[in-house]
Amino acid sequence: MTDRPRSTLLLRALVGAAVLGLPGVALAGELSTFALKSGERVHGRVVDMDSEGMTVMSPLLGAVRVARADLAEMPGQPAAEPAAAPSVPADPASFWKGWKWNAEFGLNGSDGNSETLNFRAGLNGKRESSKYDTAVGFTYGYGSEDGNKSKDRFEADIRNDWKLNAPWRVFAQVKAEYDYFQNWDWRWSAYGGVGYEFIKNDKTLLLGRIGAGASQEIGGSENKIVPEGLLGLDYTHKLNERNDIFANIDLYPALDDFGPYRFLAKAGWQILVDEKSNMSLKLGVEDRYDSTPEGQKRNDVDYFVMLVFSF
Repeated sequence: MTDRPRSTLLLRALVGAAVLGLPGVALAGELSTFALKSGERVHGRVVDMDSEGMTVMSPLLGAVRVARADLAEMPGQPAAEPAAAPSVPADPASFWKGWKWNAEFGLNGSDGNSETLNFRAGLNGKRESSKYDTAVGFTYGYGSEDGNKSKDRFEADIRNDWKLNAPWRVFAQVKAEYDYFQNWDWRWSAYGGVGYEFIKNDKTLLLGRIGAGASQEIGGSENKIVPEGLLGLDYTHKLNERNDIFANIDLYPALDDFGPYRFLAKAGWQILVDEKSNMSLKLGVEDRYDSTPEGQKRNDVDYFVMLVFSF
């Protein structure tokens, strides 16, 4: 290679620079420094170049062959433009904007030797911003057997989380319940406290909550206000683009008397069925437990399969 005429080597380097898309005049025959992906640098003059790489004549190492794939950068090449920063969605302009809703319903029954009907419907909304997370929900369930009512229950709740310095947040929630088959007609409850994000990323949320509040049963044997604590855990996980799982549990221990407590546990799986209509299939179970049911069963368990429409 060193026996070739200098003009031939220079011409070949210029042609190779054109093939590689490099500023050939600046490189061919001039002392330059080339950075490699390995972190090493080669200093010398380009004496030969082709589509596979180039040969650099180093004052210390002699002729060094550098493959194109090993090059990290080239002197004289324009610097790559920095990647645009990812866009961050702006917060909704007002509290009434930015809501995501889903309506869900399920129905099953039988007719003939026995007549049964079970119906469950719900409407849920969620709004997220950089400062707040707000969730509201309404659920109604009805059931009958041989013409006799076997279930009649309504529930409404709202919760707002104020985001502090991650992973901390503060929350407040209010709930109202109606149940025909309890020894009370209505029960309201309100709580406040702090939350901690154990896991929070694009796929998973594991949120713990602790707080206190009160509840009151209206239309029953005792209509007094009962101070209660609250221990809660919320879990959601996105398995893939079509499958999500969730689980929630809230424990309400009485604070005025050691022993009595209630808890609500719910878990389910939601599967996206049709993207165009935003229709999903939701399967789940809900367990409501009261340690002092006053003549009723302690557990009320609901199993449900529902269609969900998001909008």
